[in-house]
Amino acid sequence: MDGMGTKMKARGMNVKVFNHTSWQAHANDIVARSKERSGISKPLMIMGHSFGADDGIKMANYLGSRGIRVDYLVTFDATTRGAVGANIGRVRNFYVHGADGASSYRFVTAAPGFRGDLKNTNLGRDPKHNSVHHFNIEKNAALHDDIIQRAYSMTSRLRR
Repeated sequence: MDGMGTKMKARGMNVKVFNHTSWQAHANDIVARSKERSGISKPLMIMGHSFGADDGIKMANYLGSRGIRVDYLVTFDATTRGAVGANIGRVRNFYVHGADGASSYRFVTAAPGFRGDLKNTNLGRDPKHNSVHHFNIEKNAALHDDIIQRAYSMTSRLRR
C-alpha cells in the first residue's frame, strides 16, 4: 500500500497511508473535518490489503452511518467477507483463489440499499497473474496502474 500511496502522491493526490488498526481514528477525523467549512478532500477513496481490506470495509460503512459518501473502495484479499453500504459509489475487490494453493475466497457483497458499482476479481485463476498471492497482491504493478488511473480520473473531473 505504501508503494501505491507514493505513486498517487506523485500524481498530486492527497493520500494518507496508515496501519489498519487506526482506521476508526482516521474515520473520526474525516467526520470532524466534514463538518468544518473547509470540509474533506474529494473524492474520498479507501484502499486496504488483508486486515486493512477488512477494516477498509468497516471504515467505509462507518462513514456511511455518519452521512459521508465514499467514492471508491479498493480491497486486496480481505481475510473475511464483507458487505458494503449504500454510501459507497464504486468497489473493486481483488482476491486470490486457486493460485499456488491459495485458499482465500473473499467476496465483497452489497448490503441492502447499495446501488453502486461492485466488482469482485479472482486473480488466482488468471494465467497472467499466476505469481500473485496473498502477500504480494497489493504490490502488483498492473493493478496499481489500473487503480491509480481510475482514482486520478475521478480527481481530474473535480478539477475541471
